[in-house]
Formats: sequence, C-alpha cells, structure tokens
Amino acid sequence: MSTGSGLVETLWAGFATVNRRPDLLVIPLVVNMVVWLGPRLTARPVVEAVGAAIGGWLATAAADPSLGVSADQARELSEGLPVLIGGLASANLLVLAGWALQGMTTVTQDLGQPVVDLAGAPLLSAIAALLLVGLALAAFFYQQVASAVRGESARFVQPLGGVPRFVLRQAAWTGMLALALFIGGMPLLVLVGLVSMISPTLGLGLLLVVWTLLLIAAWWLYFHTSAMFLDDVGPVKAMIGSIAIVARHRGASLLFVAVTSLIATGWTLVWSGVESIPAGSVLRIAGHTYVSCGLVAATMIFYRDRSAFPAPIAHAGQPIS
Repeated sequence: MSTGSGLVETLWAGFATVNRRPDLLVIPLVVNMVVWLGPRLTARPVVEAVGAAIGGWLATAAADPSLGVSADQARELSEGLPVLIGGLASANLLVLAGWALQGMTTVTQDLGQPVVDLAGAPLLSAIAALLLVGLALAAFFYQQVASAVRGESARFVQPLGGVPRFVLRQAAWTGMLALALFIGGMPLLVLVGLVSMISPTLGLGLLLVVWTLLLIAAWWLYFHTSAMFLDDVGPVKAMIGSIAIVARHRGASLLFVAVTSLIATGWTLVWSGVESIPAGSVLRIAGHTYVSCGLVAATMIFYRDRSAFPAPIAHAGQPIS
C-alpha cells in the first residue's frame, strides 16, 4: 500500500488547496472579524461573585487549620486570585462562535467597543447559542475543506444540507470526550492531589505522566475530524479511522502532528508581534486564518492519502455518498 506523499508535499498540497479555493477562508475570517469588532460579551457578574466566594473561603481556611489549607497556602492562592478572576471576567464570550474551528480564532487588541455583562438566564442562553453557532459554522467549513481536498469546485447548497447531520455528530463527539475526561480525569486529579500532599515531587511527576498520556491520546485522535468529514461517518467510526491511520503510520503521523503543531504555535507568536504596527490586527487575522486553513487541508490530505478506505470522488452534480 502506498504511504502517500511525504511531509513537505502534504503541507504544500494543503496550502495549494487553499490557494485554489480561497472561499475556504471566508468563514474563519468572518468569525475572527466579528470577535474582534463586535460587542464584547462577558460573564463578569458571575465570575466576580464566584471569585468573592472563593476569596471568603480562603480567608476562612487560613484561620481554620482543620480545613487542610495552611495560612501560607491560603495567602499565596489569595494573591493570585484577583489576576485569575480579572482575566476570566474580561474574557469575550464571542470567541465561542469559533470554538469548533480548531484554533482558528485569534484574539486581537480591544478597540474599546461596548461591553455587555451577562448573568443568569441571558448568560446561559448566550453560551448555548454561541456553542450551537460554532458547531454549525464548523460543520459547513469542514465540509467545504473536504470538498476541496477531493478536488471539487466550490458548492454551497449541498454542504448546507449536511450541516444538521455533522452538527449532531460533532456534538456527540464533544460529549464523548467530555464524559471520558470527567470519568478518567476526576480520579486522576484526586490521586495527584493526594500524592502531592505526601510528596510534591512525586505529585509533579505523576502530573507529567498524566499530561503525557493526554498528548498521546490527542496524537491518536488527531485525524478524527478528517475521517468524519472525508468518509462521512459518525464519531465512533471516525475515531476508529484516526486510530487506524496512526497505527499503520506511527512515525509519519507523529512527525506530521509535531510539525503542524509547531507551525501553528510558531505563527501564533509571530502574529502576536505584529499587532504593534499599523493594521497589525488585520494582518494577524488574515495570516492566522490562512495558515490554519492550510494546516486543516493538509491534515485531511494526510488522512486521505493513507486511508485504507478513501472517500469516493464525487463528480459535478452527483451527491456524495
């Protein structure tokens, strides 16, 4: 079986796909511009209330050794609490509209636009709506990228029809991951906490082991989105498809994941350095969107070239099975 193109050829093909289909940039560009220029939605009232409650508990814990927190620990936590609360209180909830676009949303400078502080039912409604919008935008976007990887011309009606199906699949996958992290993560966090109380060094070592296992899991599931949209399958079959690709091409897949992650991280640092120049935020959004789209397309090409069951190429006017 052919192992597909090499790393450089795959990356080149990903960006060539975006160059051939610039319409792929529209959705992430629009999301980034809305997040940057639109009103800032925050959960400040809720975050500050929670911060005040935590601060009160720390003050009580510092005066009551029976709660298991020393005065020094309580003081250290109290000193860092305002910074944490301030960051969370000012976070723009509009970024949730791009949460399912795999890191394509980049934060830019605050232009002093109106701030809307939400709490209670309006806050929950806004979060739910933004999460749903994020899923719908991602479903349409990834269908378009999959279409481009297949070599098809731009089409909009058919991908729109597939949005509900892929929204449900993505929601199911997100729920599966959240459940797995909760069931497996809570006991591990308790174990790390108990070990850290006995020996901070052992606790740190155990935490590093857990972090390593999460990175390994992320590697084996890296091609899940590619499998879901190229093969038009549900979350479980997409997971199996990703695992199968990594199992057959461990070295190539590990190198690909490492290089694409380094590219994404490196360019994020570059974009953060251009905001000080005129039109820096516009350059950051355009550059970040282009690089991110190219990497998404390259990831799908990597999966397509190495899949044992590649998706059929649909002809113009013919529905994709």
